[in-house]
Amino acid sequence: DITVFDELDNAADDYAGANSTITSGALSTLLESNNVSLAAVNDIEVFGDADISWSAASTLSLNAGDSIYIYSGAVISNTSTETNSAFAPNSLYAIEMVANGSTSGSTGVYINGATLSTESMGINIQGQGRTTGTANGGYGVYIFGASQISTAFGEVAITGTGGNSSGLENDGVRIIGATINVNDGSMTIDGTGGTNIDTPGYAERGIRIGGATLISSS
Repeated sequence: DITVFDELDNAADDYAGANSTITSGALSTLLESNNVSLAAVNDIEVFGDADISWSAASTLSLNAGDSIYIYSGAVISNTSTETNSAFAPNSLYAIEMVANGSTSGSTGVYINGATLSTESMGINIQGQGRTTGTANGGYGVYIFGASQISTAFGEVAITGTGGNSSGLENDGVRIIGATINVNDGSMTIDGTGGTNIDTPGYAERGIRIGGATLISSS
């Protein structure tokens, strides 16, 4: 697992079992001159005291074998007005998240009350829901809890595939109570409902939206 905190002292006190920890300040510094990729066999967690902010046209990539958790209060923000640089010549995205199919948790990418924002570069979120077990809610991507996802001129792309388990509501993408705001760019939401092996035909929706605000001004 990889865990991101504001301070390593807090990480030691709050989550001593993490396999790897890194401060949000260290990530912000690295991103000013490099692309940064964090990969975990299991989970990646970004805690609520983390503030990952940078101004270069670089990419933060999170790739988890199981789940990505972005908790309430966390901030991931890129303010670059460029879309190209020497270290990211082909990237359209400042923020990339890929969760490849959870076996321990239910949700692929879980964003609860967090803020993700960019200027000219985009945000790409891809998740696969729980692949085994009996828990309900095997969502590919779950964005909720007053989360704010926004870009001024980039693209917001969200792709989710619901889980294949005996639990209910294996939705591809679920957005509840969150705000997604694209000022002068594009928004794509692509969801594929999973399957319920005990209740074939149960409503495993591709996309489920409730109490959310989606704005695309372009």
